[in-house]
Amino acid sequence: MQPVKRISEFLFWCLVTYGLLLLPWHGLMNAYRAGFRAVGDVLFHSVGDGGSVHFEKLSDGDRVRDTTIRLTNRTNGTRGSMDIRAAYIAYRPTAFLVALVLATPTPWSRRGWALLWGLVGVGLFVAFRIWLQVFDAMSNGDALSVYVLGPFWKGVLAAMVKVMVHASAMSYLAPACIWILVALRQGDWAVIAAEKKAPVRSKGRS
Repeated sequence: MQPVKRISEFLFWCLVTYGLLLLPWHGLMNAYRAGFRAVGDVLFHSVGDGGSVHFEKLSDGDRVRDTTIRLTNRTNGTRGSMDIRAAYIAYRPTAFLVALVLATPTPWSRRGWALLWGLVGVGLFVAFRIWLQVFDAMSNGDALSVYVLGPFWKGVLAAMVKVMVHASAMSYLAPACIWILVALRQGDWAVIAAEKKAPVRSKGRS
């Protein structure tokens, strides 16, 4: 069946592309981590009322953590930090989005625009993940805190961090939703589902 063939080809190229992007390309990963930290410094330079955040290189050789986020409450000088893995929280969903878009059986011009808007979307998703972690770390009611939350909203925030940041499935679910929004149109579903039917031959009278 034609739809099965199309879907199989899409899944094959998606997995191949994603696998290639996940290979340990040290130059690529070092450049991505540096860009990740630079953008993080711009987006989270100032947080809350008197808080600031700075992203620092931890270790290129550490496969578990590679970035330290320095947290500072400028009103009282209290400092804290948390180590994260940019490859997990940011690069993985980005690579999956790229693989989905490049494997989509649409004209390359459309794929180019879809890739552009998809990277914007996944970038916003990654920024939201980081913001949740920073918000959580700076709202614990201690000297580092620049946000004040009641028990209910702190519980809601903790649940959001658990789902949006620590749940591995979200690194794939969010990019998939973004891909659907930027890469597919209503008519594409009809093309994917269409079957190639054999022409019907009329029978002549004997």
